[in-house]
Amino acid sequence: MGNIELEEAFYRSSNVVFGTLAMELGNDALKTTAEKFLFNKDIPSRTLNIDNSRFPSYKKAEIGNIAQSGIGQSGVLASPIEMALVASTIANKGVM
Repeated sequence: MGNIELEEAFYRSSNVVFGTLAMELGNDALKTTAEKFLFNKDIPSRTLNIDNSRFPSYKKAEIGNIAQSGIGQSGVLASPIEMALVASTIANKGVM
């Protein structure tokens, strides 16, 4: 298939593209971005008890785990509410 643009990678949910990007960005950048989506933090709710989603810290040498975290695997834990929040933020052009 060759190289694909980010929009197509998102549409096709390309593990190769997002795993590679994760390795290029590194764990610190990934974790910082995840925390902007409220990973490792409380999601405010008046009526629901929502478990915190978790985005782990990895050492630079743990490149396989970093790649897997870029596709939501390895030590990443996300609740359905968390992923709905992420999807709605993307659909709302970045406004949470």
